[in-house]
Amino acid sequence: MNATWKQTLIIMTVVAMALCAIPRDGFSAEATSIRMSYGGTAGYQLPLWVNKEMGLYKKYGIDLEIILIQAGSPNIQALLGGACR
Repeated sequence: MNATWKQTLIIMTVVAMALCAIPRDGFSAEATSIRMSYGGTAGYQLPLWVNKEMGLYKKYGIDLEIILIQAGSPNIQALLGGACR
């Protein structure tokens, strides 16, 4: 092994150890409650509903509530008021 490979291996090991040391919020015992709004019924909201129906958010400790807010202005008001994320 030449010096470049050794240096690369050391850097990769340090980065991997640093990433393992980062605390993860998904492993907490208490679920995080999130309210998410959407503006209408169209195909681009499909991933949101598939994840909700399959319960994939619960796997990561998230309690998801999906709220329909039809117009753009009330949607922005709810976001600024803290009702949705």
